[in-house]
Amino acid sequence: MVRYLWPLLLLWGVSGSVSAQLLISPTKVIFSGNEREVELTLLNSSSVRNSYRIEFVEREQDEGGGYVNRRQDKMGLSASSMIRHSPRQVTIEPGQYQRIRLYLREPGDLQVGEYRSHLLYKKLAETKVEPPKGKVAQPLGNDPNKKLDAQLEAEISFSIPVVVRHGNVSSIGKISNPTLKRGKEKLILEMQILSEGTGSVHGDVEVFMQESGSPNLRLIGKTKGISVYPEVGKRQVAMELMVDTVPAGAVVNVVYQTDRKEGFRVIDQASFRYNGQ
Repeated sequence: MVRYLWPLLLLWGVSGSVSAQLLISPTKVIFSGNEREVELTLLNSSSVRNSYRIEFVEREQDEGGGYVNRRQDKMGLSASSMIRHSPRQVTIEPGQYQRIRLYLREPGDLQVGEYRSHLLYKKLAETKVEPPKGKVAQPLGNDPNKKLDAQLEAEISFSIPVVVRHGNVSSIGKISNPTLKRGKEKLILEMQILSEGTGSVHGDVEVFMQESGSPNLRLIGKTKGISVYPEVGKRQVAMELMVDTVPAGAVVNVVYQTDRKEGFRVIDQASFRYNGQ
């Protein structure tokens, strides 16, 4: 089956005084089982028409949760050769949406494992350029006052992961060394999330506080969409909490769990007593 991680991805791109806004759903796709087709939705919630070129790129995760170009010796873990997507370039009017379809075809000799590529959306912007010398400038669209040619050029790009799990792929996520540190305004929870196995782990983090002598738990922090991929094995996480102080002696409980679509299954949790330093 295909599992969708459905929170909308909100992206802003700025070119001069014009901002472009795009909503993408889902923000991550995981193929597993017998499902072979996925549909993505792009919504242009800006006030201007925007165009995007759509293509696969190969990236791997670093320990900070960012992405770098995939090394050549890891290209065997790519999913892009198995996936066809359509359309490859779109223009979306303000307030309108465009659907992108992904089609998976696994080769017959594919080995058991997890494969991943990133679907890149490259924003294209209309850029005003002076016409060549001696050439009469043409109007843009239906506006006769715009006397410049237009060309499309790359402006902004962003991507979402597309994962293919073939066969018996398993993974275990672990929270390691959670600590609290003081930020500029709020407290910061720092920790590592470790991943063991042949697959990736994906989940949300919630942080609770239980004051000394109190039976009540208080939610003091939450963040969504923390993923750890097999090539890195661990990820450094630093998340700002909702509070600027935690009483000395309070117990802090950190829960890493799947999202609603996955049934809020607890991947791991860890507790520690805060000493107030």
